[in-house]
Amino acid sequence: MKKNILAALLLSLALASCANNAKVEQSIEKKIEEVPATTRPLNETIKEQIRTSALTAEQKEKLLALEEKSHAEHTAVTEEIEKAKVVLLEAVLSPKMKQSELNALKNKIRSLDKKRMENGFATIAEVRKIIAPEKNVQHTEVYKAILENRFRGIE
Repeated sequence: MKKNILAALLLSLALASCANNAKVEQSIEKKIEEVPATTRPLNETIKEQIRTSALTAEQKEKLLALEEKSHAEHTAVTEEIEKAKVVLLEAVLSPKMKQSELNALKNKIRSLDKKRMENGFATIAEVRKIIAPEKNVQHTEVYKAILENRFRGIE
């Protein structure tokens, strides 16, 4: 009798958990759908925004060079991550998968992802030095656009 009650309780908890997970997943999917799709590469929009901004010629030059460099680094690391994921997939699908190889690939991907994030953070810090948004409030839109570009990890 106690086993039946315990089994029923566990079953109801599992069903409640599944229902809650489904609600969370639906909420996440809705949020993702609400994010506007970009029709052209965001880095080109950023460059255009920098060029048409009220920044000085020197600031524009520095920001454009920084964006170009940061974009190239981001793209290179992203490509390396994608290649590592292909190798990871092949390793996982191999009948003789080696756990050590799997662990090494996971660590490699984590390391590369960290490198990509650090590139974004370094770019943000450098942009802040160039624009000095605390002194130049009128340049907030350019600063915000670059920040969003780096935080979203978009090329």
